[in-house]
Amino acid sequence: MSLADRIATPSPLLALPIPPSGRATLASMGIDEGEAWTAEGVRIHYLVVPAVAFNVDAQFRREVDAYSLRWNLSVAPEDEPPPSTRGTIVYLHGWGSDGAMMLPWATALARQGYRGILPDLRHHGRSDEAPPGFGPREAGDILQLLPGWRQEGLVEGPVYLFGLSYGAATAIFMAAQADEAGTGQPTALVAVAPFDNAATAIERFAGEMLDGDALPWFAPRHVMDELPDAIVEAGRKLDVDLASIDVGQAAAATSTCMLLVHGGRDRLVPADSTQRIADAAPHARQVTLPFENHMTAGLRFDWLATPLGDWLQGVADTGGCPAIDLPPDPAD
Repeated sequence: MSLADRIATPSPLLALPIPPSGRATLASMGIDEGEAWTAEGVRIHYLVVPAVAFNVDAQFRREVDAYSLRWNLSVAPEDEPPPSTRGTIVYLHGWGSDGAMMLPWATALARQGYRGILPDLRHHGRSDEAPPGFGPREAGDILQLLPGWRQEGLVEGPVYLFGLSYGAATAIFMAAQADEAGTGQPTALVAVAPFDNAATAIERFAGEMLDGDALPWFAPRHVMDELPDAIVEAGRKLDVDLASIDVGQAAAATSTCMLLVHGGRDRLVPADSTQRIADAAPHARQVTLPFENHMTAGLRFDWLATPLGDWLQGVADTGGCPAIDLPPDPAD
């Protein structure tokens, strides 16, 4: 497989395939799954998490050169009343992942009254292997499906977006395209480590992999010399100009209040990338997690879920774009 083909084809780096027994367990907890089709005929698989007071036990531990995460989930006692529904969050996963990877966030926020829809983006998980678009194309898919999900009762109340990395960029493109799609602006969005430009994000990823233990397809040291041409060729294969996928421009086109979350040790998406998006957005707040990197910033639901849920409600209540106050990091 050529380098251009590998850029254009998501590898299941972080996907969490759920066996039939696991799907049955999720169903017993009220977490359903379904499929929907876009106007292009792209099948999108998704999970639905109800607003239920799940028992979520999470503990994140940080060491000098490593980290660990423990997550246990169980159903709340039958006599515990469900929380009042505050709205619905659409969770958007990262490159090479799938919707199931967002379950820790969705179940933690379900305790606060937020329903969740967790789609597998095109060419990811159990969705169709349609050509990925690095944000705009995926945004269009989900925007097409939102009205049908609301008619089916899967979406209740205000709609919020929550994305990690590739999914964070997709969330910003969704907000930018929402008015044209006829869905209306999301009430708020949370973007954890969004890239600012697709082509530069690919270049950074390749550089970081070669700087340490490279992934197999980045192992040859001449790959950086080939990379610019490979990015252009991948764009041709996908019928999209990767260098023109500008998340800052998308952020400038939406009135949605967005919270940009950045890891202070993130080398894949450096701070200036997040800053450029924030500078372009009419309504944006930023928060830096000083000791987190690109991976761990998306794992800190043990710390962030409750204040994020309160922040989303604050946006809905005030119609503004308030700052967020974080409690002390429990991993310190």
